[in-house]
Amino acid sequence: MSSREGFGSFTWNASDYCKNSPAQKKWGNELIEKLGLNGSERLLDIGCGDGTLTAEISRLLPKGQDRLIHVRMARLEAKAKKPEK
Repeated sequence: MSSREGFGSFTWNASDYCKNSPAQKKWGNELIEKLGLNGSERLLDIGCGDGTLTAEISRLLPKGQDRLIHVRMARLEAKAKKPEK
């Protein structure tokens, strides 16, 4: 699946994104550890990609709220089809 978005042209492939996102997830998890969350925060993730990092943060917010926004819902749909590890 590919799509064009933004200024000019950009081709995005959901399966490629999932295969190539481990480094981004690693860096994101390092930043999450530094946030010092207390569990009641509100999270707004704009440009959430496939939602992987948002899911990590959401697990740390049992009394909080989260919202994901992305121009391309196909990214979230790809995440929904990917089995959890």
